[in-house]
Amino acid sequence: NLSIFHIFYQILMLAGTVIGPGSIFILLVGGFQLTLDVSYWTSFIFNLIPIIMFIVVSLLATPSSQILCAKVLSLIYGLFMIAIVFALLFSVWDGCPWAPSTVSLELTAGAFIIVGLLHPLELHYLLYGVVYYATVPCMYMLLPFFCVFNLDDVSWGTRETAQVAKKNSMIERLRYIFNPADEIDELSQKLTEKMDSLEK
Repeated sequence: NLSIFHIFYQILMLAGTVIGPGSIFILLVGGFQLTLDVSYWTSFIFNLIPIIMFIVVSLLATPSSQILCAKVLSLIYGLFMIAIVFALLFSVWDGCPWAPSTVSLELTAGAFIIVGLLHPLELHYLLYGVVYYATVPCMYMLLPFFCVFNLDDVSWGTRETAQVAKKNSMIERLRYIFNPADEIDELSQKLTEKMDSLEK
């Protein structure tokens, strides 16, 4: 019962999800270059360091630490996004309004404003566009990384069964990984229970 349009839509969504973090990263590099008046490579490195830091935290830390790091980075990126908007507005005021960096902002804002004007009862929702714009790096760059590094965590999202995570120390986790005695004890206990139930 799937239509070709639905399949095409899903393909586009998958492509957007894959391309999203990289394109937002490139847009941030350009925005930082415009706002801070630095070279392209300086802006590139300035943006690469927090992302690498977040990836390292995602690999090594607990999900709560990952969320804390994402909150801090989201706040920093949100402040920079507001600074980028003002830098774009000043560049439009001082220079050409048809520069590629400003045209993308004009088209995005224009599309939302036109839709808001066509639906006057929902016009007040345009105020939330500021929050949307400020959280673009969080939604399209940090959140996909967090999701990829926490695919095995079934305690969040739309999983059917949520399991309570045990709070084990690192030594206990390593002992469990490298010492099969606990698993053998569990298996022998289950086997004994099964044998007892069969004998009855």
